[in-house]
Amino acid sequence: MKKIKGLLSWLGQRSVIVISILIIGVGILLIWLISTGTSSKENIAIGIASISAFLAAISAIANLLSAVEAQKQRENNERPYIQGFFDSGNSGVIYFTIQNFGNSPAVDVTVKFGNAPLDYAKRPLGEVSLFSKPISFIVPGQIYRQLVNNGFTILAEGKPTKFDYTISYYSVSHQKFSESIETDLSYLKQATVPGKSIEEHLSSIHNDLDAFVKEFKSVKGFNSLLVESPDEESLRIQRTLIEEKDRPFFQQSLIKVLKKFLKRMGA
Repeated sequence: MKKIKGLLSWLGQRSVIVISILIIGVGILLIWLISTGTSSKENIAIGIASISAFLAAISAIANLLSAVEAQKQRENNERPYIQGFFDSGNSGVIYFTIQNFGNSPAVDVTVKFGNAPLDYAKRPLGEVSLFSKPISFIVPGQIYRQLVNNGFTILAEGKPTKFDYTISYYSVSHQKFSESIETDLSYLKQATVPGKSIEEHLSSIHNDLDAFVKEFKSVKGFNSLLVESPDEESLRIQRTLIEEKDRPFFQQSLIKVLKKFLKRMGA
């Protein structure tokens, strides 16, 4: 069965050559008939039969090639199609994604790296379990994503940006597929910028707090918001009590009435 498929595949790849040879053969036969003349009826009958046989052969081969092409198209539509590629998210982190874009499951999917980047744990990507062992089964549309590292770490100045790998897998009918890919991630260099360090974050928070305190201290006027220490608060309360005691009785009475009035008003 495999030999027949191999022969059909060979014919399909060389269909133009095969048909061209047959057409040339028909042309040579016609030239021979013309050169021999029409005196011999037997030669004419043989020539016509030969031409008919050639034309029938061409028609049969054309039909065969059409059937082979239809079968190939059907297999391509029903086959698994595994793709592996590097992908950068909005955060600047680079992932390696494996996805089945085909219409049938893939079996025993392997990804073998040649030149591989180091992941966040300083391991070559090919040593991660997702790639060091075959993935037993991937259904159509299924996705696997492996975190690699920050883009600015992988693509730092002086580090290689070209990586190559080979993806191999089988269909459920045990047909093997393999594809070698080489990719260059230099286009992501300016799309992945380093984030702030812990020290930079702390410094930014400190600066924001300083600005916040200065803003509150600068507020003046009625019911101003003051930022004060516990000692300053205690001293302020003592001064207020002393000032209230030193006020004349009339002022103290008026203040009490105003406080009661404001309390009733909900102030």
